[in-house]
Amino acid sequence: MELTAEKIMKLIEQGISLYKADLHGIRLNGANLRGADFSFANLENADLRDANLLCANLEGANLSRARLDGADLRYANLKHARIEGTILESEDLEIITKLKFTPDRDEIVPDAEPEDEDDDL
Repeated sequence: MELTAEKIMKLIEQGISLYKADLHGIRLNGANLRGADFSFANLENADLRDANLLCANLEGANLSRARLDGADLRYANLKHARIEGTILESEDLEIITKLKFTPDRDEIVPDAEPEDEDDDL
């Protein structure tokens, strides 16, 4: 079964995971993908411009050469996501610069130790 943008949106609305889905080249620009599970999915060359990816699970996803400019990535799980050649806007850089990368700089890795900002409370 080929997953079209319309089918993907219906699956997300039903809360169905897209874990390991092959979504290479899919066009979901402007889509509401809030909280969607794209863990370990292939989103290479996907068009996710202006998409709402708030709280989305993109852990281990292949986002190589994806268009994410204007996408809302706040609170998205990007651990181990591949981002080689991914297009982002300057607003996205605040999120991305807080992340750690593998030595070849094309995969995001989780923090070794979480920061505790409330030490003095």
